[in-house]
Amino acid sequence: MMIDLWAMDSPACRLALEKCDEIAARLTPESRQVILELKSQLWRHPDYRDTITAKTIYDAVLDGGVKRSRCFLGVCQVPNLTAPPASRSYPY
Repeated sequence: MMIDLWAMDSPACRLALEKCDEIAARLTPESRQVILELKSQLWRHPDYRDTITAKTIYDAVLDGGVKRSRCFLGVCQVPNLTAPPASRSYPY
C-alpha cells in the first residue's frame, strides 16, 4: 500500500480543499464506481503515478465520459501514454 503525504501552506490547502469539494459535487454513484474500477485496473500500468494520475482519471470520467480502461488509454490526453505492450500482463 502507498500513502501520499502532501505539505502546503494554508492558502494552497484551502484551494485544494475547494477543488476536492467541486469534484465531490460532480460525482455520481456511477462515476465513483468507474473511477474506482479504473484506478484498480490501471495501478500496475508503468505510467501510473507518472503520467496517469488521479486527476487524469477523474477528468477522463467526469469530463470525457470514459467508462473503461481501454477507452481511457485510447482517448486520454496524457503525453506519451500508450497501452502497455502485449507481452505484459495487465488486468485490463
